Amino acid sequence: MARLFQRWPIGSRPASGMAGCRRGSMLIEFAAVFPILVMLLLGLVEFGQAFAVNRRLTQAAGAVSDLVAQTPEISTADLDDIARLADEILKPYPTAPMSMIVSSVETDRDGHVAVAWSYAHGSGAAAHQPGSGFPLPPGLSQPNSSVIVTETFYPFAPGIGLFLTGTIPLSGKGFFRPRLSRTVIFSD
Repeated sequence: MARLFQRWPIGSRPASGMAGCRRGSMLIEFAAVFPILVMLLLGLVEFGQAFAVNRRLTQAAGAVSDLVAQTPEISTADLDDIARLADEILKPYPTAPMSMIVSSVETDRDGHVAVAWSYAHGSGAAAHQPGSGFPLPPGLSQPNSSVIVTETFYPFAPGIGLFLTGTIPLSGKGFFRPRLSRTVIFSD
């Protein structure tokens, strides 16, 4: 014990002499970086879930448009059944917030694009008014033809980052031409 005091007598080694000691600096650096890494990881998880929901919305819109385009005539009951299929595509994510609009958009011989009929399913969905204009992507509007358009909407609520971002509106669209006739007739 006497040797210890002889090697470092009290007051002979200032506190600045400890500056060369690095034991614990890694722990302090990790403590500073750890919250940032956790937030980054949680953000990636939330982004992955939002991306998966958006992908499923697009798949549901395409599947609904495809099914409607395969029939020359469709009813509200048929569309209700097809809407349940869209709910199944969206699972395992909650299906209650999803809304969907299925429309038949026709182009006349002069190139005017208008909604022939429209069906809405889900909370907050409003069908397009028949006769109203509808913007189609370039190349889809051909004279004397029609396109079945399905729009899906989903207010994605992140589980962890809800207080940071709030609800994120996601959507998907599907376009198909009728296969068995020039247009799909809506019968109620």
